Formats: sequence, C-alpha cells, structure tokens
Amino acid sequence: AARRQVPHELAGVPDAVVEERLNEMLREIKSLYFSAVKTSMVQYVLRNPSEGKRIEITIPPKPFATTTFHPSQDPSVAECAQPKSADSLSLGEWHDNVLNGYETIERALRINHEGMLQMLDVWGLYQHFLLCNVSSLPPVTAIELEHFKDQQHSHCEKVVQMLKKKWLPAVIDIFRKESDAATVANGNNSASNGDADSGSPLLSAVSALMFNQLRGLLTASIEAYLAYFEQYATNLPDDPEQLHSEDVSTRPLLVVRMLVEGEGFKFAPSAAAVVKSLLSTIDHFVTMMNTIPRIEGELGKSGGSARLLVVANVDEEIVTSAKARLHKIVEMNMSLTDHMVQAYTPYAYLLSGESDKKVDDFNKAKHSLPETTAEIAKYDKSVKEIAKRSLPEVRFNLVLVACQAVKTKLVARGDELSGRLRGHIGSGFLARCSDTCARYQDIFLRLGMHPNTEEEMVQLEAFLQESA
Repeated sequence: AARRQVPHELAGVPDAVVEERLNEMLREIKSLYFSAVKTSMVQYVLRNPSEGKRIEITIPPKPFATTTFHPSQDPSVAECAQPKSADSLSLGEWHDNVLNGYETIERALRINHEGMLQMLDVWGLYQHFLLCNVSSLPPVTAIELEHFKDQQHSHCEKVVQMLKKKWLPAVIDIFRKESDAATVANGNNSASNGDADSGSPLLSAVSALMFNQLRGLLTASIEAYLAYFEQYATNLPDDPEQLHSEDVSTRPLLVVRMLVEGEGFKFAPSAAAVVKSLLSTIDHFVTMMNTIPRIEGELGKSGGSARLLVVANVDEEIVTSAKARLHKIVEMNMSLTDHMVQAYTPYAYLLSGESDKKVDDFNKAKHSLPETTAEIAKYDKSVKEIAKRSLPEVRFNLVLVACQAVKTKLVARGDELSGRLRGHIGSGFLARCSDTCARYQDIFLRLGMHPNTEEEMVQLEAFLQESA
C-alpha cells in the first residue's frame, strides 16, 4: 500500500531502493508508535495509584520528589559540594573554581571578537580542501604503488603550502595591527625590548582556533582517505574463478606484479610494502600539518615557546584507529593473491634444479623412442596448461595482478626442458646414422678390394656377416 503512494516521478529509482526506504520509514513510525503507547501507559499508571492496584502493581512507585535535591546530600560528593551557607544553593568552593574556569576559557577564546569572526570567514575559503586526492580514483587503469604514493604526498604538500602562503598570511594581517596597538598600549615596544608579550590572551586564542580548524581539516582528510579504501572491503571473491574472469566492472587501484624468485613466486610490491606505503600517507598528513607556524611566532611574540602548531601526533586515536582499519583492508585484499600462487604452484617444478638433473639423468640412460616421446609430451602438456592457467592480468578488488612474466618464464622453462630431450634424440639419430654411413663406406672399400688369398677371402666373409 505504501509503495502505491510513491509519486510516479520516482519511476527511474530502482524498486529495491524505494522498498528499502519505505520499509525503513515504516519501521521508524512503528517504533515511535509503540514507544509513545508505552510511555503514555506508564505515565497514566504512575499518576493514578488506583490504576496501579487495578493492574496489580504490588509495589507502588515512590512519589515524585517535591523538594530540591542538593549535591551535598550525596555522600560521595558531600564534602566538596557543601554550600557556603545554610540557605545557599551554591555548590561550594569547587563550583566557584569551575565557574572561574569557564569564564577564563570564554575570555581567552574571545568568541565575539571582530578579528576572530573575520578569521572564521577566511577559513570558509579553505575548509573544503582535503590533504588526500581520491576524488578521481579509482583510475580507468590500475597505477603503480609509488605513483599513488607520490600523488597523495604531492597533493598534501600542495595544500599545506597553500595554507602557509595564503591562509596564514591572511590571518596574520587580521591581527597584526591590533597586536601592535596592544603592545604599544602596554608599553612593550618590541623595538626596545627583545622580550615580546608572550602571554597575550588574544594570540593564544587565535592559535587555539587555528589548531581547531587545522585539526578538523586533518580529521576530514583521514576520514576521506579511509572511506575511499572502505569500498575495497566488500564483495571479496572467495574462489579462484576470478583468475579467468574478464569482467571489468571492478576498477582496481594498484598494479602488483607476480614474478619468479628462485624456485617459487613473489609479488612486487609485496603485501608488507603495500601496507607500509599506504599507511605512511596518513603519517605524512600529520607531519605536514605540524609544519604550520603559530601566529605568536610569526608576529615575533612567541616568548621562547613553541613556534609550530602541533595539530596531531601519530599515536593519537584518530590516526591509530584509521591506520588499523586500513591495515586490515589491505591485508584482506592482498590475501587474495594466494589464488595466484595456488594456480601456478603445480608448475613450480619446472623452475627447480631437480628438473634439470632429472632430464640429464633421463638422457644419460638408455630409453626407447616411445618412452622419450612420452617424457617430452609431459613437458609439452605443462606448457599448454600454463598458457590457459589464468589471464595475463587478473583483476581483484584493490589490486590488478600482472602475471605475464610468470607465464613467460614457466613456458620458457618447459620448452627448454623438452628441447633438451628432443636434442638428445636428434644427436642419437645423427650418431647412429654416422656410424651406419661409416660402416657402409668400409664395406664398399672392402668389397672393392679383390681377395688374393684364401685367408683374405675368409676375412671378407666374416666382415660381411658382422655388417649384416
């Protein structure tokens, strides 16, 4: 019924999306309805004791408090919350300290200060920038890990340099005149006194606001960077069918090359290198943000205090939690490369030195032609299967595995081993043919010589019998 009330203008929206939204709203309405009914029932019962008896509430609730509760009535805070006088509702000395603290913070922040309001307007021109550049990703074709890392680092440095060269000077210009006027009014002329006014509450408040603004930009950048990689945490293939899939609906981000190493396989870059590189980008965000100066230092009023804003540290929660999640996502995706190893492991024997020794031993031993042909066919079969084992480029979620180098190497090794077997057969044929030709030549020469004695005649007959 609710579906029929949807306007026809939403005909272009998938039915599944519309159904999901309608069901979500209906569940919310139903939940609010039951909550309201339960609340009204409880209120009705509690306001009328006779109703409590009627519905058999054996222990009636306590009546609502009619006196003002004072924290000093609580034993856990009675001593520190003791009022100054019997007729006072003040919370004692610590309450005064809390109020003083709030007033101090309010004075320091100078929320309604004209310069602070101008500073907020200036920040509106820069607050939409991010330290990461993931808006154009994933690319049509996967890119190298180093290229992605350089792309993110250079974009981060570009944004930070823009903040240093445009945003920071604009903030400094706002407060330079007022700071100079305040310095003259207080008799702290920086030309005659090298110790600047390091305790200026206005500049401290400005640095605090700068910290909050930059911290927000850093947090938004880390969240956007992590949100981009979250798309690779779903729909991970759990079977090796991906090896033969030509589906291009997925757009991997990184190229990972499968290579031959010794008698096995490796990936370049390795899983550890991918994790390290992607996590280092977050550390680079933090490092670059911590290079922005404090306004006190730029106005020469640092008084020996820190000249840079420490926006964040690499061991803070916003950084460590994002890196932990990203680490998990990358490891999940890199584990899919095990399908590639499993696919080509049956042919890893072609890379071993044992295969060379086996071929040499086979050639040294005496075998019939069918046995040699069967041995050659085994290697030829492996070569044909390798060519069909997977696509040259296998698309997983995060990475595209380029395995053409492995296929080429295994095929070359198979051809090499079978070629050595064929070469041995050929050399054997040549040797036997050469021996046969030499014997025929010898026979021809012996027959061309007429025996003169009976002994020579016997020798010729014996030679012909041996050559038969």
